Amino acid sequence: MNNQSILFNSIIIFALTLNVGFVYGDPDVLSLHHHYDYYAVVVMNILAMIMKFGDESAQGQMLLSTSIVAVIQLLIGTFVWSVAGESFNLTELEIIHIVIGMSIGALVANLISVTVVISKTLKSNY
Repeated sequence: MNNQSILFNSIIIFALTLNVGFVYGDPDVLSLHHHYDYYAVVVMNILAMIMKFGDESAQGQMLLSTSIVAVIQLLIGTFVWSVAGESFNLTELEIIHIVIGMSIGALVANLISVTVVISKTLKSNY
């Protein structure tokens, strides 16, 4: 049993599930998309990205690429939520729609990442 692999896979899956939890729900109901949930999504995705450094295989490069995309989109959402919303006089609803949109983009990147991990695992076992 490879504990490092288990931790790595768990972090990637946790990043995905947290992202789904944040995105899930009616975008017009602000209470369903709490900033603490988003904070957890950002932190877990950054942690997942850090863990992907050093793997020089083709799969490792794809995993790192998907993480970089996810983190950039989440950081854009963070910027909009914390700074740009007030600077551009956006309503709370407009802000949350932008943040959810960025989070959906990160969710797609996380799905690609988990798919790569699953395919890599299946190939190594057969």
